[in-house]
Amino acid sequence: MLKLTQLPQTGGLELWRGPSKIDGAPIVFIATLQTTNRKTGNMIQTWILHQDMSPVDAVMSGADESICGKCIHRAINGKKRSCYVNVGQAPLQIWRAWQNNKYPQVSPADFGEYYSRYRSIRLGAYGDPAAVPLRVLHDLMSPAWMGHTGYTHQWRDCDAGYAGYLMASVDTEAEYWEAKADGWRTFRTLTPDDSLTDGEMSCPASDEAGKRTTCDRCKLCAGKFSNRPRQPKDIAIIAHGVGAKNYARKLEVQHA
Repeated sequence: MLKLTQLPQTGGLELWRGPSKIDGAPIVFIATLQTTNRKTGNMIQTWILHQDMSPVDAVMSGADESICGKCIHRAINGKKRSCYVNVGQAPLQIWRAWQNNKYPQVSPADFGEYYSRYRSIRLGAYGDPAAVPLRVLHDLMSPAWMGHTGYTHQWRDCDAGYAGYLMASVDTEAEYWEAKADGWRTFRTLTPDDSLTDGEMSCPASDEAGKRTTCDRCKLCAGKFSNRPRQPKDIAIIAHGVGAKNYARKLEVQHA
């Protein structure tokens, strides 16, 4: 296992591998160090992937449940994906690189100790961080990072400790109030016709908010891990990305 004493000459690092907390399937947790994502800015990106199946094959077969759970944005019951991630692009490239042993192993604690001093981190550029054991996130996030973001659709079923690091991803106002009652801060995906509650604000990096900042500067989507004097408002965003056009229809079917 690599000991971080200087910047590694690699595009990414393996932080952990083991059974998914969702269904026990073998998954891997990878951090990549470069990004061109203009919304998130210069954040370290982390990815939760099947070990033995490409992201494309996992989506096609339904095996992506191991890393995404029952997320509404998956292709469930014959309905098209509304997820903003194109798994045939970055996730597939990263999985192939990992399969070819391009990413050295490093402990989450060492990785956090080294990078937290001058970078922020995105928990789950693809995949749900609650598929990764809570102790791994504890080790990774124990140092005082410059900031982080993270979200989970598993908020009904996962350990309450994840709420310290992750936002509850919710898709209706009813889910918003349910998650709030369970002690979570929330991140709600909206249709263009939805309204904000008094406890929500539009994502400052979103199109509808004028892209006023980037995620690495904003850092509001950090669960209850905020070092601000009081917890900020919950965040909401209109569905976006490659699958956004499918989102409203999926909500209609799910809640019919």
